[in-house]
Amino acid sequence: MQPVPLKLVPSMILLLWSVTPIPLCEAQGEPDRQKVIIDTDMGQMNDDALVLFMLANSDNIDILGLTIVAGNTWVEEGTAYGLRQLEVIDRTEIPVLMGANEPLMGSRQSSLVAEEALYGNVEYLGAYSRPKPNSYLDISREPYGGYPRAEPSSENAVDFIVRQVKENPNEVTLFVIGPATNIALAVK
Repeated sequence: MQPVPLKLVPSMILLLWSVTPIPLCEAQGEPDRQKVIIDTDMGQMNDDALVLFMLANSDNIDILGLTIVAGNTWVEEGTAYGLRQLEVIDRTEIPVLMGANEPLMGSRQSSLVAEEALYGNVEYLGAYSRPKPNSYLDISREPYGGYPRAEPSSENAVDFIVRQVKENPNEVTLFVIGPATNIALAVK
């Protein structure tokens, strides 16, 4: 893992300051439903899906949306997997929003030379090791149970994050379980 560039630290502090942590309990009994956005490079039935399933199963969590970013998967792949997994758990009311498909600081492939000098042969590039699909309905590995019948939201993930945080000040918790590109763009 590479260190965080110093110029990103103020944005990260602002981000951490602007979201509300989920309290373990409320002073007066029942906890309030926590508003959550899951920002992910969703894979097929992977650890990100487990987070989705656990949060969707909680009576104390209101998932505002599933925002998709490229990382382990392309946005199109993550969108297909996210939509299909929400269908599997019968939670299609949760919107899935497509976000950033490229890193902010250039291609991950360009960093391979430096990484290989430090660590030897680096083979894992996630999504960037294979061609980008044209659509979430035409990806290299069909989602479990087939392609989703649900469709992603037409709103961009970054715009959605900004809108939700503004409409719900100090109430939104971000579960950032993929590259933070959508979050960086929202902060910007």
